[in-house]
Amino acid sequence: MFGDNVFAYTHSYNNIKFILEKKTLELLDQQCFCTNISFSESFLFKHFAVNKVVILNCENNLQHSGRLEGLFFYTQKKDFKSEKIATKVCTFFLLFFFGSLGQFLHFTTVGNQANFANKTSSTSTRTHEKEVTLVLKYWIRSLSIQIGWIKDFNQIIARYIKYYKQLPVFCKHPKDISNVKFSSDDTKIAAAFEDGTIGIFDANLKKVKMLLKGHSRWVNNLQFSSDDNMLLSCAYDYTIRLWNLITRKELRRFEGNTGVVPSAQISFDGNIIVSGSWNRTILLWDVRSGQELQRVQGSSVVMDIQISHNNQLILSSLYDSTIEIWDRKSYEKIKELRGHSASVLKSRFSSNNKFIISCSVDKTIRIWDVMSGKEIKKLQGHSGVVVDVRYLENDQAIVSCSNDNTIRIWDVKTGSEIQKLEGLRGDIAGLDVSSDSQTIVTCHSDGTISTVGKGFEKR
Repeated sequence: MFGDNVFAYTHSYNNIKFILEKKTLELLDQQCFCTNISFSESFLFKHFAVNKVVILNCENNLQHSGRLEGLFFYTQKKDFKSEKIATKVCTFFLLFFFGSLGQFLHFTTVGNQANFANKTSSTSTRTHEKEVTLVLKYWIRSLSIQIGWIKDFNQIIARYIKYYKQLPVFCKHPKDISNVKFSSDDTKIAAAFEDGTIGIFDANLKKVKMLLKGHSRWVNNLQFSSDDNMLLSCAYDYTIRLWNLITRKELRRFEGNTGVVPSAQISFDGNIIVSGSWNRTILLWDVRSGQELQRVQGSSVVMDIQISHNNQLILSSLYDSTIEIWDRKSYEKIKELRGHSASVLKSRFSSNNKFIISCSVDKTIRIWDVMSGKEIKKLQGHSGVVVDVRYLENDQAIVSCSNDNTIRIWDVKTGSEIQKLEGLRGDIAGLDVSSDSQTIVTCHSDGTISTVGKGFEKR
């Protein structure tokens, strides 16, 4: 709810129903269809275009006839949380537009008593239009902050939404592929092969542009530099390597890890590299010199490592089911996130660094608040290990992949599943998302690279 005021407005043509507490107000017309748009557990709103209006409140019926061209709904209330509506006072304003003329219907309910006033005065209508306009402005301003109260948000956007569709296979390689990454300009895709080779593909032509050879064992993770001129890789051979994509040669090698390096990342300012190892250590490196800057001992085997977008925090996903947040400058652990019941395979900062998403062997995805360290939501639906997770659409959605061979799209605010893509080839080993969220690329244990694209679909 938005403080003491609630306002809702849509442009759909369908029946309308309000649910206030456990009481129901309905506007019905059997000739209109319903899209079932719903807001919150205590309030359901559906805009309509009908010739007959019936409002049911407890034992009272209020009716109005006439072609409805528009609707504003605004309530003032004492308390919507109480289960006893009879003790509360609620006021409903419905503003109907008939061409250039407006008709204002004012309903006041006190307990089981409903009062009805029909005002056709244009002055009265204009007065209340201003009131509704003010509410609308307040609602828009508040929506981005408080829209978490909306229930079943996927139903609101489900009528017209861009869904992802499977595209033809991007490429088929004889070797298993463990990781894929888009370049920042989305023109290239890097793929890590089990024999230690790295392939750089033209994203449009679907052809190999270059092969980088140097690692002696399976490459675990890849990342392009912000200018796309370099590529960072880490592998089972305990090394981290930085590649010059212009000369197609190894630029620098970072050695010092005494265990497998499953993850490494270049900071967003391009000055440091942070890596995590199976020997429970987190290492920071200077990009230009290749020298080790700091070594931090973690509490468990590191499965994944990330740097926040402001370069201030380091995020480590651990084998023991926890997630640790470290201060990059003091190298002190400032938060430990607990909630997963099995190893955490990946975790990611939101673009504003306020939230974290994580995926785990426990088949769940979780959303965390960085400041408090609290779990905000648990997303469930996958029937297998969730191997990777990414933000989509300016952090408004999440994409995940699992060894149940599905890709799922989730709404961040509600935690509801928006879409499930099934029938994918082979076990999914990882995924990445283009910068505009239009394309998702996945790699598979059978050597396949697949893409999923966004297309307009009407439901």
